[in-house]
Amino acid sequence: MENIKKPKYIQKIEKHLFDCYNKHHCIHCFDCIAFALLYAEDNLIHVKKYPNPLPDKLIYFSKYLYSAINRDYLPCKYALTGKQVKIYKDWLSRLSIEEKRKYRSMLLCHSELGN
Repeated sequence: MENIKKPKYIQKIEKHLFDCYNKHHCIHCFDCIAFALLYAEDNLIHVKKYPNPLPDKLIYFSKYLYSAINRDYLPCKYALTGKQVKIYKDWLSRLSIEEKRKYRSMLLCHSELGN
């Protein structure tokens, strides 16, 4: 996933997701991330600094991702930890709408289905 600046901790999370796909052939996490990004794009979620209180749309985005790809809520022992999901969710919410769209188009589920 090129052309979007990613810190090393995001690169580690992405590596985990791709390794998981390569070993277990599951795109559950990629699909959930894509759906969350679609929601964020449609609802113009772009956070530079988290407001207090949080807007409902940002809460829904956060709760969905946290429950959909967190191993605490999935029967998959390879899913991300709660801490990894929080870090990833925070990074995703800070992407611009255009970056979210570009990132979503580079996710494995979308690139594979497009071929």
